[in-house]
Amino acid sequence: MSAVEQLLSDQVISEEVAQNEFQNVLDFYDIDFDDIKEERVKNGMESSMRKIIRAIRKGNLTIKENPEGVPIIIQTLRRRQDKMPETIEYGEPGGKAKIAMSKAADNDHYGKLYALLGSISGLGHAKITMLKGVDMSLAECIGTIFLQV
Repeated sequence: MSAVEQLLSDQVISEEVAQNEFQNVLDFYDIDFDDIKEERVKNGMESSMRKIIRAIRKGNLTIKENPEGVPIIIQTLRRRQDKMPETIEYGEPGGKAKIAMSKAADNDHYGKLYALLGSISGLGHAKITMLKGVDMSLAECIGTIFLQV
């Protein structure tokens, strides 16, 4: 089996379904890429979106709604890491997340990103910084999108 055939066989759902699923999250949070004026930020968002859709297709990322209809993004860690759960649930950003992010310097992108992810997951900043490799990369993609909320 070729690498392309293997990749296609690993897909859990179609690209269209994955795009629609994540578009529902973007719509819920009223995130529109056309509203982003800074080209560097827009490119980062588009790259993150592609990785997120790929993760949804592979089953590494799922989206469910809580009883209030708020989308919850669930990341299944691909590599089990010490003292980390098997999955991380990212909920709705709120005031606590904004306060957590405000503790990072204005030019500390990763500080803000990890503070946000730690807050909306309930795991805290320190636990999120323990992620490695592909798990870390996917979490950063999720955070990049949520920074627009």
